[in-house]
Amino acid sequence: MDQLLFGYRDGHQLIAGSRPLSPRQQRDVLPHLDASFDHADAQQLVGVGIPSLDGYLLARHLASSRAATPRGSVGACAAAEC
Repeated sequence: MDQLLFGYRDGHQLIAGSRPLSPRQQRDVLPHLDASFDHADAQQLVGVGIPSLDGYLLARHLASSRAATPRGSVGACAAAEC
């Protein structure tokens, strides 16, 4: 299982990971990482197959504690081989 950390820094982007992602893989993953929350303690769990990863994405979204983060979300993601 690979672990990927995405955050919001001038748009959602990969901050760190246990494996590199190609530009295509990042484009395939990023739409599943955009979340909008009404409450500071809100969370969301997303699971989806990503063919370019040859596996699945399991993402946990957490509301941002920074008011300056638009549509605040930070997600820790894991891609597991099929």
